[in-house]
Amino acid sequence: MIGCKELRLENWVAWCGEYVKEEQVKKIDIDHGHDWINGDDARFFRGIELTEEWLEKLGFDSDVDDYLGTERVFKIGLIAIYDHGDDVYSLYRYNDSRVRISYVHQLQNLYHSLTGQELKIKENEPA
Repeated sequence: MIGCKELRLENWVAWCGEYVKEEQVKKIDIDHGHDWINGDDARFFRGIELTEEWLEKLGFDSDVDDYLGTERVFKIGLIAIYDHGDDVYSLYRYNDSRVRISYVHQLQNLYHSLTGQELKIKENEPA
């Protein structure tokens, strides 16, 4: 379950009712201590695990880290997300500490906090 306090409008989440579908958050309500997302009970929503496919969908380009030479890095502008293997991703901070990112909505929120802009899904380019 995702708490509404973790989310912002336009975050991508997974609705897990009778079937699973990915959707964007359009409406968040807290009514008498109960959370609602897009008019549905928040208990039906989960975070979408961050993967290489999601990073590319969101416009990140893949490369190999020049400094370490072993880890893959996904970059967009000045933001670099490191792939440590086993679906463990992080952003390094100035003091060499890491911020672990497990879910798409966490990356969206972090990106917005650092840049003031939304991450958008990259449209497929025509062949």
